[in-house]
Amino acid sequence: IGWTSRDVWWALTQDPNIWAAIPDAEVVVLAFGGMDSLPSPLPTAFREQIRYIRPNWLRQRVRDGYQWVQPRASKLGRPLALPGSVTAEYWDKIGSSIRQLRPDLPIVVCLPPTHASPYYGYVHKGRMETTNAIADYARANSFPTVDFFPTTRDAFADPDQQMNPDGIHWGFQCHRDLAALVTPVVAEALTVTG
Repeated sequence: IGWTSRDVWWALTQDPNIWAAIPDAEVVVLAFGGMDSLPSPLPTAFREQIRYIRPNWLRQRVRDGYQWVQPRASKLGRPLALPGSVTAEYWDKIGSSIRQLRPDLPIVVCLPPTHASPYYGYVHKGRMETTNAIADYARANSFPTVDFFPTTRDAFADPDQQMNPDGIHWGFQCHRDLAALVTPVVAEALTVTG
């Protein structure tokens, strides 16, 4: 599922390694945004600051409390880590930045996967809002899309798939299946621009 679109934007604007790679890239595959759609009843900033709490015993108690509240409160399904409208704004910023540097560079957009995570109360009510925001962005820019949802949904539902017990990360077969979906779309994007 990855980190949020906001995190990708920050990385894009702050990591010189990303900018150094863009001039030589043949295609960009944007495969993020799934975390945007997850329920986030406790602010992400709160979770990220837990590591700074001292002394250690207090940090562990706060972390334990967070881990108890998060899955239970996630069952509400709201608020999302990022609302769909905010996700769309970040996608537009990211795509525009890449296009500013390389207007000829093909971009492929991957629509968000799902999860089966106890850490989020097995809830994914925000998936369609986020997916629609990203799909609208791709359509408005004529970028080809690959939908990760059906493959990840089926993989999490299949007891023979070896998915990560956290319910978020995929097993090797799921990765292979997604690669099989993305590869022809990338090949087509390269053919169109190449």
